[in-house]
Amino acid sequence: MDQNLVFTRKEIAEALGVAKTTILRRAEKEAWPYDNGKNRQRRYKLERLPADVQKALAYKVDVPAHLLPALAPTAALVAARRMAPESPFNIGIASGVPAWTPDISKDTLQDPRVSRLVQMVQEAQAVPKGMGKREWVEAVSVKYDCGVRTVYRYLKRYQKKGLSGLVHTKATKDQPKAWTPEAVDYWVGLCLKKAHRKVSRDVLYEILVQEARKRGWKVGSYRSANWWYRKKVTPQLLALQRGGNRALDNKLPPVLRDYSDLKPFEILVGDQHRFDLISGAELLRPH
Repeated sequence: MDQNLVFTRKEIAEALGVAKTTILRRAEKEAWPYDNGKNRQRRYKLERLPADVQKALAYKVDVPAHLLPALAPTAALVAARRMAPESPFNIGIASGVPAWTPDISKDTLQDPRVSRLVQMVQEAQAVPKGMGKREWVEAVSVKYDCGVRTVYRYLKRYQKKGLSGLVHTKATKDQPKAWTPEAVDYWVGLCLKKAHRKVSRDVLYEILVQEARKRGWKVGSYRSANWWYRKKVTPQLLALQRGGNRALDNKLPPVLRDYSDLKPFEILVGDQHRFDLISGAELLRPH
């Protein structure tokens, strides 16, 4: 096969395990782009072929790293699996495609979750003629039992980072991945400061960014900042900011007691205080 990953119809037929005439008819029907080679022999570039043909050929040949972003997602995954050693590898640095698939191990590339997301992204990209993109993405989201926004999110991740955008990175519980922990604490404190009650959060975020530059902190996007705000800021903290201790006291739940330790003639009154019925009767008795 051509070392430049340009294939003849015969080579494509051998890779797919079909007759050459089958490829001839399909290429004509689907109008595959081609270049004329020696003796006007049609030659097809790998990245310009249909997704299923790319995938079949990726099983047969070693695909250069710089071609991965141009391939269909499923074909790129097959090619990455072939070139991945047992330890994590980095395609991007060597190929001039920064961060397209950084530090992905062979085990990660074999992960069924990654395979499922790759297939979902590929289907979402292939919008049928006569159908709007939104309508098609909704159909894909139903097939893969997820939300429309989830499909769009993974489409964006794949376009930006390739396969690495589909890899799930585990983080310590409640610890930010893209943030310095001190930056999260500073952000929450900035939002909860009493003097900032009427200051919009986007203005406070700009203050955070400037402070992060001075201190060398890592911070995420404004969307990420709002996520951490919702996660960390409780109704009790907001009450304390807006109304002080009295407002906080009204937000705190009452201390509920049960009847298990009550002595004879003791009752619980409405504010959960213990009241001795006999002693109370004695106090009400006229002298």
